[in-house]
Amino acid sequence: MPTYQELKSKAGELLKQAEKVRKKEIRAVISEIRAMMSAYDIAVDDLQPQSRRKRVPKAAAKAGVGKGRKPKAAARRSVGKPKYRNPENGATWTGRGKPPNWIKDAKNRDAFLINQA
Repeated sequence: MPTYQELKSKAGELLKQAEKVRKKEIRAVISEIRAMMSAYDIAVDDLQPQSRRKRVPKAAAKAGVGKGRKPKAAARRSVGKPKYRNPENGATWTGRGKPPNWIKDAKNRDAFLINQA
């Protein structure tokens, strides 16, 4: 029965031999691909996709957009109109969701209301 070290040595030799055969076969495959490209007048640019697939936002993907289906109501929801404005930098908030840091500690948020004229 062979020892662990002997098996490990044989495995290393086999891996080296396999890599040599792989490189030799790769050369043959590349030559074949080049011949086929030449025969059919195919350029390297022809192998690239014509247009890259656009990424679908997560919310739209969950709603089924981009899969040939109409978006569900949640994906069609629009962004609300801003209700509050930070006077220092002009940042806005709709009043929905987690309040931003600039307004979260305000006792009275009326000072940040945007005039609805």
